[in-house]
Amino acid sequence: SSRWQPPVALCSLLLLLSRTTSHQQRCSWRYEIEHLYPPYEIKQPADDPNRNSRKEALLFHVLSRIDASRFPSKSQARRACQHGRIVIIRGGSFRTGAEDTCDEDLLERGESDSLIRNRDVVAIRTRIPDKYYPPSCTGYVDPPPDIVKMMPIDIIYEDDHISIVNKPELVNTIGRKRMDLQSMLPFILRPPELSQLFAPLQTPRPVHRLDRKTSGCVIVAKTEEAMTRFSRMFASRKVQKSYVAVV
Repeated sequence: SSRWQPPVALCSLLLLLSRTTSHQQRCSWRYEIEHLYPPYEIKQPADDPNRNSRKEALLFHVLSRIDASRFPSKSQARRACQHGRIVIIRGGSFRTGAEDTCDEDLLERGESDSLIRNRDVVAIRTRIPDKYYPPSCTGYVDPPPDIVKMMPIDIIYEDDHISIVNKPELVNTIGRKRMDLQSMLPFILRPPELSQLFAPLQTPRPVHRLDRKTSGCVIVAKTEEAMTRFSRMFASRKVQKSYVAVV
């Protein structure tokens, strides 16, 4: 059928029985080095009291200088750092001939204002393809670090159109600065495997919200069809919501 019908009865049951039917999503993400630059040579010490020389040793300046084709502007270099693509192997820990698979114990995540010291190695990393949404969809290599601390997150139900996720308390459903459930979803849900009849969303999106201090089930859409239909169901109050309070 070209028209997808949401499993309303199933959703109602799962919303009521989330604690007894859920399974915990224990995710792991693996990374690899995509490009390794030669050890960086600094003519002046990075701790030079001269402000300009210190500024030139900041990571985003270094990136635009050593690879102008990949980072033609400093804003692009900053963005690569913000998205978790850049790592630093400090001078004392670099060994020639090491495997390209990332050892997180030896790597330091590169921030825009990270100070590059003599013989440091700058590298570009990517996430090894897995069953979750790829970095090309999210723009980020890593999941939100503040939300990862709350793992595992319960996945109540999942198919190619929707998922039902048990949102932890003290997490916004949709927020800013990646400190929300929505930013975590591409790292714990799988993208749909669909025919051309359905248009997938670039990343999964919650259909509704729960308050930050409220834990419970959130319906997540993976396709435009599911997003439209469930949004209409919530707007017409066809979805039953139940709350349990501890007093």
